Parts: sequence; structure tokens; C-alpha cells
Amino acid sequence: MFPRVLYLDDQRSLELNWFGMGALQMRRRDGGLRRAHPVQKQVFLRVVQSFENAGQPISPSNPKCAKLMGDFAELLEHPPTSLMWKTMFAADLDEVGRNYARD
Repeated sequence: MFPRVLYLDDQRSLELNWFGMGALQMRRRDGGLRRAHPVQKQVFLRVVQSFENAGQPISPSNPKCAKLMGDFAELLEHPPTSLMWKTMFAADLDEVGRNYARD
């Protein structure tokens, strides 16, 4: 209910649902919805915080931020038990955010 859209493209959107206990969710244009597991949301918030701390504004008009949000929207299509997420969980999340800020 009342999601805030963080990212939008022709296939999916990344949203933060303010009245659903702040649930992070990815909505496909064909109607599918996937809510992030709380640990996935924590990873997302940590990477975004690191990205912002590296001097990048959190804004859809920032191409680096749009890339970060788009990659997370795609990543949320996979369950937290997937190899992609296991790799993310093992990564230095601060470094991930800094790398998005640099690239």
C-alpha cells in the first residue's frame, strides 16, 4: 500500500512500501510482485548508505544511482538462498556501494 518507487524501467520497478513496515519489493510489469526478505532489505540499505557516503546523491536522475537500483531490482528476482545472494552476503557491502559510486 502506498509504495514509493525507487526505480522504474520497462520490465520492473523497485519500491519501498511505507505502510507495509517499510517492505522492499520488486514489481514486474506483467503483474508479479516479490517482497524482499528482511536480510535482503538490510543489504540493500547498507549498500545504498555506502553509495551515499561516497558522495553520490540518491536520485533517479543520477545514472550511477539508477544503475544501483536497477541491479537490485533484478537481484530481487532471486530468493535469498540463491547463489547470487550468497555471493552478495559474503561481500564487503561498503565496498560494493563505493564501487557503484566510482563506476
